[in-house]
Amino acid sequence: MYITVDVDRYLYIKGTSNGKNVDGKVTLSTSRNFNVSETEYVMRDPVTGIETILYKAGYGSYTWFPGPEMKGNKELYARVKDTAGNSYTSAPVYVNVIGSPKLLLQGVGPNQVVSGTVNLKYLSNVKLTDIKYYLINSNSGIKKEISSSFTPDNTYSGKWKIKAEGMYNGNRIESEEVEFTIYMGKTYSSKPIIEKDKFLDLASKLAVNNMKKTGMSAALQTAQAILETGWGQSVPVDKYNGQFSYNLFGIKGTGNAGSVISNTWEEYNGVTYRIDANFRAYNNVDESWEDHNNLLLTASRYSIYREVMHNSTQGAWALRRAGYATDSKYPLKLMNIIDTYNLLKLDEVNI
Repeated sequence: MYITVDVDRYLYIKGTSNGKNVDGKVTLSTSRNFNVSETEYVMRDPVTGIETILYKAGYGSYTWFPGPEMKGNKELYARVKDTAGNSYTSAPVYVNVIGSPKLLLQGVGPNQVVSGTVNLKYLSNVKLTDIKYYLINSNSGIKKEISSSFTPDNTYSGKWKIKAEGMYNGNRIESEEVEFTIYMGKTYSSKPIIEKDKFLDLASKLAVNNMKKTGMSAALQTAQAILETGWGQSVPVDKYNGQFSYNLFGIKGTGNAGSVISNTWEEYNGVTYRIDANFRAYNNVDESWEDHNNLLLTASRYSIYREVMHNSTQGAWALRRAGYATDSKYPLKLMNIIDTYNLLKLDEVNI
């Protein structure tokens, strides 16, 4: 039997909203239910009717950072072509562009712990001259100019602030001050929990045992452990004292053996960087696996996962919707591991 499905196509521009004042950078993107071969983000002056194509590509988002020359009321919309060459235009979003001259610091982010060379850059919506970078002592407030490639030594250990300054039309523009820490002592990196070729056997046995107790897909549990630890080769340790965490799922917080301080990723002004975060520590891998199961079985946000936890594919997508990971491709990565290593056979064990 053949079924014909006729669904109306939709296209929306995202990243801002009607009536919003834009005085900084915004990330424009589209929401649509069809494939495209070309995407344009367009700004239109409602008074003159003049269109300006801000960005053109196959697909993807665009970071818009309007300057003083774009000041005033504007219309924003997306225009796309589908794979057959048909053109579609989203409904416009009406915004008021303030366009104040701005300077954004790149290279160091809030709460970052720096232990080596940092390469400083800047982002601005105007053409700047005489760019300078300053290190500010958090205690004394003393300001010191540094180069764009800055390598601290032990004398810099401690809390600092950093900012950029530049000249525009005879006026000095400053970025915001970013608080960070310089640490030049010894640090420890993630460590393996077992030889790589033995990790699948370790993880799959734990997963099957827990599936018998809970009904969770063993294939999905195993794939998560593989993805989160890089086949058991990257398990968090405390970067300052070397304590091993036995944390196989990258869960933050406090576990049976307390916490370890390790790195996690943040983004500031379009650049990703590492900051310290507390990750749960355990006394052994069994505690880690049991805690991961308890989290998924009891936390309210994972209720949508519990409805489909016996199914590896549906479970992977439910984890993403529940916010387990911010990576939009997280479910696809899990399913690829399951398919590549034939992990579905683990779910065939009688419960």
